Amino acid sequence: AYRYISEAPTANRESGVYEAGQTVRVKLAAAGDIYYTTDGSAPTEESTPYTGAITVDKTTVLRAAAVEEGGAPSRALTLSFFIGEEHTLPVLSLVTDSPRRFSETYNGAVKYRECAANLSLLAPEGGFSIDCGVELKGRTSLFNPKKSGQDYISTVFRNELMQELCAELDTTVTQRSRYCVLYINGEYWGIYCLKDDITRQFYANLTGTAKEDVTMLPSPVAQNTAVYTEALGLWRDTSLTRREAYERFCEAMDMDGFIDWVLLEGYCANVDIKSNLRYFRTGDEPWQIAFYDLDWAFQTRSNCFFNLIGSEQTAQIAPTIRWLFGIDDF
Repeated sequence: AYRYISEAPTANRESGVYEAGQTVRVKLAAAGDIYYTTDGSAPTEESTPYTGAITVDKTTVLRAAAVEEGGAPSRALTLSFFIGEEHTLPVLSLVTDSPRRFSETYNGAVKYRECAANLSLLAPEGGFSIDCGVELKGRTSLFNPKKSGQDYISTVFRNELMQELCAELDTTVTQRSRYCVLYINGEYWGIYCLKDDITRQFYANLTGTAKEDVTMLPSPVAQNTAVYTEALGLWRDTSLTRREAYERFCEAMDMDGFIDWVLLEGYCANVDIKSNLRYFRTGDEPWQIAFYDLDWAFQTRSNCFFNLIGSEQTAQIAPTIRWLFGIDDF
């Protein structure tokens, strides 16, 4: 067994974006021997030994680890240098410990297979660098050449446009997003949009509550879950009068947010709401619906509101909305 973990190397330069023609001399220091790579892979004792300052004159990902006598190899120091690329968007650098494993995962559309990585954001106002895991999500978009999101082959901004409109309202729950230029292991991969993941932690951050108090349910939900028995399934409860069922629905659902959700979902003609809904609440508070995955919005004007109230719509929430549209008070 090792007695300790070696300390990671330090460098005289940080990750950065540089103009064409500039060169960067990177000096590394550590208590033990230093090994480095420039292909994104995690450095080991089989990698190139560091013997002196490294000159970088083109876009390069530099990773270095130290090995002290009697110690386990350190975590990798990851530096990303972008030279002469002339991007006007922030740069997001994803560096994977095993480029081969990541390539097999990405090209093979392998879902939920985590790859060890480092993620760095370089933006004018600052950024971050963090070791992390990366995995693929989604369904049909997994098999697109560019992942994820079907809209990347057309406008590239349907989802982001609609979420920006949603964000103008203080009643709605939606993802924040930011466009960036993505590099993976030092290779340009195009324009992507960095956005919040829809999780319990996301909702806790949004509402200023604890993650442990948040309930999140993905659609379609089972008929014995709280959001269905308290709200979505009331339209079929024969033990209640129509008025009683509607009053209970109004108590269980955040109605201002729900009405805005109906208006905005209908307006953008999102045809993909069968499973792309997330229901949230804190404790016993009313339920809210998050705007989520709107890549199929604005497909055609003839679909406006059909996605919600059309007689052929098979989304789980559609019968509830058709029932509500038959109630004058709603």
